[in-house]
Amino acid sequence: MIQKLGQVAQKAIKERAETHDSDLTDFDFNSLASTIPANIESGAWYITLEHYAYCNAAGEPIRADVASTIPGAQPMFFLNCEHSGVIRLMEAVTGLPNSLTVLRFIKRSMVTPVPGLHPGIPRHLRITMSLTQHRPSLQPFLDSLPAPFTWDIETQEVAQMTRDAIDNQLHTKHLLFLAVAEAAKAEGNRAFNRKDRQTALKQYKEAIDRAWDAASLRPGTEDTAAAHRLMAVCYANRAATHLLPGEDADPSKALADSQIAEKYDPDYAKGYYRQAKAHEALGEVLQAQESLRRALSRPALSGDKTLLSLLNELDIQYD
Repeated sequence: MIQKLGQVAQKAIKERAETHDSDLTDFDFNSLASTIPANIESGAWYITLEHYAYCNAAGEPIRADVASTIPGAQPMFFLNCEHSGVIRLMEAVTGLPNSLTVLRFIKRSMVTPVPGLHPGIPRHLRITMSLTQHRPSLQPFLDSLPAPFTWDIETQEVAQMTRDAIDNQLHTKHLLFLAVAEAAKAEGNRAFNRKDRQTALKQYKEAIDRAWDAASLRPGTEDTAAAHRLMAVCYANRAATHLLPGEDADPSKALADSQIAEKYDPDYAKGYYRQAKAHEALGEVLQAQESLRRALSRPALSGDKTLLSLLNELDIQYD
């Protein structure tokens, strides 16, 4: 879902680059004076800047957890103009926008909003505090607009209130994504128990995708950690599914999934257990033993009876 959003944004950036984008220097904004609402409550707009993803040097979306390892990686943002919960205009930008980009966006939000909305000037325009550095470039234009138009850049107190509100919204979305992921995982477990490999794989993929969406909403928070723990479980379960007996058994895929499980939750015992079973199925006994010893070296897993039992079995069987 979020990956698709990034692809749509990149398409918008490309289309915008291929089209002459006027800065509206010659437009007569006084001609829109009659559109200014009488009161602030019904005519307030809000300009926001929202980080949503990362891209590589070619402009292709990449995962947040690997962005720091890729040369030329940049953050991607949405410039938004909102009015009463309705998006009046949205523009994707790569890297932090410069003053010209912000000014042009504000002008376009007035003159060329999304289809279905009409040109106009708000009663009041509030600009997110994260764009404060652009005030000197924005002020001449905004101060030139006809009365009773007013504008400001949000204060730190208001910005904190806004961030808290947005954070609560993101947390709610996170919980919804997790609920969908948990439901898909449960379906996958039921399919696994009846040895229905294909259905289980499909459901675990859905669970992983939705858990990834949940993890992407609030990077660096406990919400992300909770989503990563769920992803570890789902990857380990999918590894077990690949190891089910039958023509379609695939220990190589099981190994890959179980290694990802370890990455997302290094203290999840089943991630190591499935790694060891996959290595064993591939005839890689030494690697299987190493996987188990690596797990048992972690304080949280040092006394895990299941891991110890499997290691003892391997030691005896292949001694």
